[in-house]
Amino acid sequence: MERRLQVKPEMVSEKSGTPPEAATEALRNGDRILERVQSESFFLTRKIAKMHRAIIDIAAQRIAAALTESAEIDAAAIFAETLTRLLAEPVAATLNLIEQTREALAKAMQVAASLSGEDAPDELPKPAGMPLRI
Repeated sequence: MERRLQVKPEMVSEKSGTPPEAATEALRNGDRILERVQSESFFLTRKIAKMHRAIIDIAAQRIAAALTESAEIDAAAIFAETLTRLLAEPVAATLNLIEQTREALAKAMQVAASLSGEDAPDELPKPAGMPLRI
């Protein structure tokens, strides 16, 4: 997928007629990281779908083991803990890539702000909760 850098005319270097190198590189870096996040998210979705049987099997084994020790168990809690443990690593990797994207975009904003002579925000706003599907 090819993406083109769109720059306002006033942001273009008067000497060279091209976007400032630092701004271009910052945006390209953010774009590369975003591509990795998208790829990793797609991979994670496929991995979770394939883990369906393994999650059930492992949870069933843990519930059976708990039942041999006591008749009073919380099967839902065991299932939830198993699911959390199996998904924690791939989800953490995706969240790490998302944070790297935020950092790259914040850097690009700072570069753009310094070129325009305006102040950049200290950090990008952080979304709260899951995005709504419309």
